[in-house]
Amino acid sequence: MGFPLTIAGTVKLAAATPGQASDLAEQLAKALIANRATDVRSSGNSVTFRGGMFRFVTNWNLLVPVTSGTITVASGSPGSVDYCFSCMQMLIFATAFSLLVLVFFASPPRAPLAFDLLAPIGAWAWLFGANYLLAYFRLSGFIRDVIAGSTTLVSD
Repeated sequence: MGFPLTIAGTVKLAAATPGQASDLAEQLAKALIANRATDVRSSGNSVTFRGGMFRFVTNWNLLVPVTSGTITVASGSPGSVDYCFSCMQMLIFATAFSLLVLVFFASPPRAPLAFDLLAPIGAWAWLFGANYLLAYFRLSGFIRDVIAGSTTLVSD
């Protein structure tokens, strides 16, 4: 799955032994905890967690647009870090808000129909689209930063 339900990607590693892959998964779990992820579970080379907008964090928290996610570190030459972050909560919120704009602010007698339809679409594009795009770059940067901070790995 991809847009608009998930943000997914892969970061290639020059090489990673099974021990290095496990260590990197641990470092990723710690970085998620530092970003106030909840229900962080690390099992071997895989990390799962929950994020979302309904936590006691600021709107700039890295994991606000992410409902949940999975990160898997594969050992080998080359190795890789595969990630998949669900954006379902953000999608539902932006869609519901846009529908509310349509229902409560549509004014057919006073405004052209095109405006009444474009306002909710614009609201959705801004609320979801802009946040999705921002999250896409911030989350891939987060993964790369944790890899770069790893003392045992070199990324391609």
